[in-house]
Amino acid sequence: MTDAADALLLSLEVEAAAARNAELSDTVEALQAEVLRLRHANAALSTESPSAPWRPQGSLPRTPEAPSVAAAAGVRCAAPTDAADAREMFLILDDLLFEVADMRSRTAPEDGVDLAPRTFSAVTTATAHAARCLAEARRLKEVLIVKQHSAAAHVAELRRALSEQIEASERQSAASALECTTLQRRCDELQRRCDALVVRQGEAVLDRVIHATPR
Repeated sequence: MTDAADALLLSLEVEAAAARNAELSDTVEALQAEVLRLRHANAALSTESPSAPWRPQGSLPRTPEAPSVAAAAGVRCAAPTDAADAREMFLILDDLLFEVADMRSRTAPEDGVDLAPRTFSAVTTATAHAARCLAEARRLKEVLIVKQHSAAAHVAELRRALSEQIEASERQSAASALECTTLQRRCDELQRRCDALVVRQGEAVLDRVIHATPR
């Protein structure tokens, strides 16, 4: 019973290690995809040029020296919107960077990770922050690959130990069966001897009775 329980525990540990390995790989792939999506979105936002202001048909084009009031107002309105979008993207990337760094710190506590929040500025742009997120995700991937190889080696060792334990249990069961058969044969032989002894003792008693009876 104990051998069967140990074998079941080893088998469950093997399955659990394989499940954790698959879950970590899926998490890293999802994080990398999110970082790349945010980088592409930020690049598209940065390269997008403002559209030309609308002019009625037949009107003369305005010279660069005298821009219209409406065009100037449109530029002033578009600039805060772009800045707000860039700031919002930066905050999302900062949250993503924190989550990835936190995962790496939990996966590899021995590695130092800076979890301090960043402040949006001209230096720390969304593109630079996306690059930091991608770099952190790649470091997390490296850690997980090492963990994956270690887990694979551990699983292989567990499987080897489980196989050896099963073989030992099978050998022990075979030896126990053989011993049981041998003991059964000895028991049968002793029973036959006992029966024969009882018969002989009965015959001896009967002979004594016969000889003791007066004729």
